[in-house]
Amino acid sequence: MLPRLRLAILITLLLLPGWGLWAQTAATPAEHGLRGQYYEGKNFEKLVLTRKDPAVNFDWSRRQNGPGQPIKFFVSPGPGVPSTWFSARWTGYILAPKTGVYTFTMATDDGMRVWVGGRQILDSWVDQPITRFTAQMKLTAGRYYSVRVEYYQVERDTKALLAWQLPGSTAEPVPVPTQSLYVNLPVTAEPFVAPSKAASTEGTIRIISAPPGKTVPATATAVKPSRGVTVAGKLPGGIGLQATYYAGSVRGAAVHSRVEPVVNVTWKGAPPAPGAPGQGFSVRWTGYVYAPNRESTCCIPSGTMPPTYALPATTC
Repeated sequence: MLPRLRLAILITLLLLPGWGLWAQTAATPAEHGLRGQYYEGKNFEKLVLTRKDPAVNFDWSRRQNGPGQPIKFFVSPGPGVPSTWFSARWTGYILAPKTGVYTFTMATDDGMRVWVGGRQILDSWVDQPITRFTAQMKLTAGRYYSVRVEYYQVERDTKALLAWQLPGSTAEPVPVPTQSLYVNLPVTAEPFVAPSKAASTEGTIRIISAPPGKTVPATATAVKPSRGVTVAGKLPGGIGLQATYYAGSVRGAAVHSRVEPVVNVTWKGAPPAPGAPGQGFSVRWTGYVYAPNRESTCCIPSGTMPPTYALPATTC
């Protein structure tokens, strides 16, 4: 019996303003602030609240609704969010008002980490009392830089702050202001993407899920992504493809990655993934197509695929 063959598949989509997949609606107007997602559990276990926050500048240790009102301690960040053992993720863009070296500061209790322009610049993902950390990064005036902030809280005191000090300033860092933050990119914006290293000629295929009712340990097998690869043994079906989303072209830094069962989507102007804009983004799907036997194949000649066709998850 011939060994089963899995063929590497790479699909890249660049979606620019004015271009789209099937029906596209008008671009979403740019909004100031960041998209905040709040979860039960310290590791983003269950999403319970999504909202727009003006900035990352929170202290939920105590709250008083007005003069003479009782003081409440260790309060919830919002409806449905527990006051302890929760996590949060903020995504969006920073517009640099001037060119130069910025000093970014985060103050946190407990864990927090920060990415700007696709680069992780701050990371202290541990239980800790209120602690401050700083990092410097050169930004160019007029450019939009993707930003992602992740935070978790275990118990008692809380603190989540992202601040900056402008180039040439000797003043104390201040919270990154709302007017410099964007939930999504303006249509005319060109996001900054960090230079990427040349693609490696080697890679891995990683088993990341299994059919319902079965448990398969994660394994890694070396492959050459530009060719088919013979895989010994039986691997579970229904894995899907790895989707990686970028703000701008795929030459830059990724802002989100997840597994998707098929390539058959239309976003209608909405952001396709956390951290990605509704317009001016790109996405790359990678993985393997399984040929059930020698005569059949999932590969369809260019120009012959109907617009509603999607590869079934059971063959990918």
